[in-house]
Amino acid sequence: MKKSIFLLLFIILLKIPIILNTDLSPDECYYFLWSKNLDISYYDHPPLVAYLIYISTRIFGENEFGVRFSSILLSFLIGIFLIMIGKKLKDYETSFNIILLILPSIIFSVGIFVITPDTPIIFFSILSYYFLLKYKENKNFIYLCALSFGLSLLSKYTAILILPSFIYFFYKEKILFKKEGILFFLISLFIFSPVLIWNFKNDFISFKFQLSHGLPSKKLNLLNTLNYLRDSILVLSFPLSLLIFYYSFKGLFKEKLNFLTISAFLPFIFFFLTSLRFRPEANWPCISYIFMIILSAIYLKRERIFWIFFTISFIINIFLHIHTIHPIIKIKKDPVLRIKGKKEFALEIDKIRKEKNIKNVAANTYQIASTLSFYLPDRPFVPSLNISSRENQFSLWKNKFFNLNEEFIFVGKMNKKIFEEFKKVEKIKILNFNDEKIEIYILKK
Repeated sequence: MKKSIFLLLFIILLKIPIILNTDLSPDECYYFLWSKNLDISYYDHPPLVAYLIYISTRIFGENEFGVRFSSILLSFLIGIFLIMIGKKLKDYETSFNIILLILPSIIFSVGIFVITPDTPIIFFSILSYYFLLKYKENKNFIYLCALSFGLSLLSKYTAILILPSFIYFFYKEKILFKKEGILFFLISLFIFSPVLIWNFKNDFISFKFQLSHGLPSKKLNLLNTLNYLRDSILVLSFPLSLLIFYYSFKGLFKEKLNFLTISAFLPFIFFFLTSLRFRPEANWPCISYIFMIILSAIYLKRERIFWIFFTISFIINIFLHIHTIHPIIKIKKDPVLRIKGKKEFALEIDKIRKEKNIKNVAANTYQIASTLSFYLPDRPFVPSLNISSRENQFSLWKNKFFNLNEEFIFVGKMNKKIFEEFKKVEKIKILNFNDEKIEIYILKK
């Protein structure tokens, strides 16, 4: 157990230099804005990520470390509970296998220092499984399991994809329609109820967005499926990911159906099927990945091929850490650029504000609006106009918008609808920001 915890601490400490040398991603800035405007739910996701940021920034301040602290803490706790799950399923060698498989994994490496809804959903899903394993020792653990599953739902809607795992477990234990099973669903529903209330008050806008965002609606496109499989292999760290898939499939055939196998494969298969008509993001099946790692760790054999694959994946992961702090090579559409250069960009915008003597700033995407809201020196509320752009939480914050009849600085891409809506459209500058040209205008109704 000691070597597992040592490795876990090594993983965590490895992330501190990255946090200290990178800016927040646009999504993190967006969630920070949520934490400044607390509600019982939001347009894009349930509210737990906002609550976590609110608590951590009250302790550590409104800075990168303060925003991201909960991701570090939850990632450490994920590791601790994975170690205990490994011991409960088999032995401490299984726990060590789990940590070895996580160590070079890209998706979990990123999840340790970037705060998104993925981190709490993984933590509370793992916690739910741990309490479920403890259920046979003490029946009351089912209520702690219900609490943690409710919190996973409060983290991200995709937690619903492990509900069939619970239903199957309760069916096999013959408690599906007994007190334990009924109270499990009632407790989980009660915790999730603020999201239901919020959606009811807002015409179910969040549910509609997620259904249109994540379910197939386009024509059959097998390239999306190939991209989905490629991304899954990459985020679990190639080539070690090949062994994760191999041993998790082996576990599926050996164990047949149970909570672990259903949780490992159902979310993955769901997004595989949607990928036939719609391209899912690589992180969407994150619950599957963590349960696949647990399942594969049970049957993993640390033979020569494992150590070769592990070493290659580990070296790649270290390279990515160095590249994140100080980019080494030029990569087209480098994702590292999402966490670089924002302070300098915001200072350029602030300079323009002072030169033009215009205080108010707006954008047309939540990414730019959120980034400027966090990084402009005076931390103003920078709205996203969402004109001919996808709806988001800013669409519900109209009461926070400044008077658009007054001149303001507009940052971002111009479109025809914006030209039509504003009487004054004056282009004043083009800024280079992370290999992208950002247009700056003065607008007035």
